[in-house]
Amino acid sequence: MKKYSRLFLKIGIILILLFIDLWSKSLMEDLTKNGILDFETGLTIIPHILYFNYQSNTGAAFSLFSGQTIFLIIFTIVMLAVMVVVDCKLHTKNDWFYVGMILFYAGGIGNLVDRIFLGHVRDFIYLTFFPSVFNFADICLVVGIICIIVYILFYYSKEKQLPQKESMTELQEEQQKLDGIKERKVEDGRVVEKSQYEKEEHVEKWDDDKDTDQRK
Repeated sequence: MKKYSRLFLKIGIILILLFIDLWSKSLMEDLTKNGILDFETGLTIIPHILYFNYQSNTGAAFSLFSGQTIFLIIFTIVMLAVMVVVDCKLHTKNDWFYVGMILFYAGGIGNLVDRIFLGHVRDFIYLTFFPSVFNFADICLVVGIICIIVYILFYYSKEKQLPQKESMTELQEEQQKLDGIKERKVEDGRVVEKSQYEKEEHVEKWDDDKDTDQRK
């Protein structure tokens, strides 16, 4: 039951993040197209640092593969499918991997929806010290990948060694059980030998007493 509750929680968070991404993109697109926000200056959030300025991007991050929408759609679907397989087979409960996969799914699906239905990705977040405009899905992707990398670097190898340690512990416990059984068998054998010896001693004593009575 805990396994399914964790899965439902993951799906719920992914849907919430996906909604935030698509809603924020649509909001900035509508405000810009309706003339509420200036197309060039956009909306100032933090002067000289952060602006909301809507742009359409037919490529990937930093405008790479510009115009290669079909390729990017196929690549995104393949990467999502690979990560689903990894997620299902890994069976880890590590929080870094758990959060990383949630963010990766949300970001990947968010930009995939844009490319499939619009033919481009809607970007609007602009930092003056960053070379390109991005969106909420890009943030999810980057943070998710960082979380997964942290898991691989610091936790994956340790988790991989745990089954070996558990196997060694189980083997030691089995060996201890076998040694205990052998000791009990040896002790039981000694008891049998001792009882047999006492029985023979008692018979010999009874024969001696019988011979003494006959002589009398």
